[in-house]
Amino acid sequence: MSSKFKKISFISPCFNEEKNIGNLIASIKSAVALTPHEIIIVDNGSSDRSVEIANSAGAKTFIVPGVAIGALRNIGAQNADGDLLVFLDADVTLSPCWLEQLARSAQSWPENGLFITGSKVESPPDSSHLEKIWFSKLKKSKNTYVNSAHIITSTAAFDQLSGFSNSLRSGEDYDFCQRAIEKNIKVFNDPRIKAFHHDYPKTLLEFSKREIWHGTEDYQSIEKFLKSRTAIASLVNAVFLLFIIVFLFIKPDAVYVPIAAISAFTLFSIFTKLDRPHKIKYMPYQVLVMQIYLFSRTLSIKNALKTSKK
Repeated sequence: MSSKFKKISFISPCFNEEKNIGNLIASIKSAVALTPHEIIIVDNGSSDRSVEIANSAGAKTFIVPGVAIGALRNIGAQNADGDLLVFLDADVTLSPCWLEQLARSAQSWPENGLFITGSKVESPPDSSHLEKIWFSKLKKSKNTYVNSAHIITSTAAFDQLSGFSNSLRSGEDYDFCQRAIEKNIKVFNDPRIKAFHHDYPKTLLEFSKREIWHGTEDYQSIEKFLKSRTAIASLVNAVFLLFIIVFLFIKPDAVYVPIAAISAFTLFSIFTKLDRPHKIKYMPYQVLVMQIYLFSRTLSIKNALKTSKK
């Protein structure tokens, strides 16, 4: 770790994560060994043994029900003693070589100590078929956004930004990074620093529910919608689906036209969303998953409307 930083504060929001929280804490302890650090778990009102497990593993715990995920992270940071903040999801584990990987990354951190880094969490070796052909193939984030499942920043940078948004239900990490860029705080992904995600959806139904939730924030305002390429793509896809239905009733002999259009659009989306190589044997399943992904993001509109009424 860079000599400029004296202590690492690991902060994780948590809700009913009894099957994961012990593994997270154990992986942190294994990765950092004797390096000065603390582990802070901010629980959102779990009904399981999450807090009990975290306490017995030596973590500091705070119970704060009824607030958004950004607020949980902020509460963790407010109670942190470290000058380097590492935000992790509760279903993540660190690579055993994480500290060495962090030290290599630190060599490129700006001298003023104002930065946001981290990396896209990877699928574990025992991942499901869905994880292997979808999540592990997702393109790495550009250097304008770091996912909060594994995000690293200095206390100085965090304070300049006044932390995460307390109100956003999702997308708070993207908002955090965009505000950083506006303040000339360096934002960059570093895939050398590795962490693993252990709770990706294993079934298509779980996948759909996840994407409905993730897409909700895109429909909170016109401005947010226009900034989201995924939201726009999902509505374009919905229009193609609507045309197929209309053609089936009005002009069934020409239904191949919207079918061809949506097929081309789906393939284009796959090439845009997923990393190479694009293997033919995976393509039929990826087409199915892409359609579920886009359709679920369209259903986020309904979720957003429910949220806005609360």
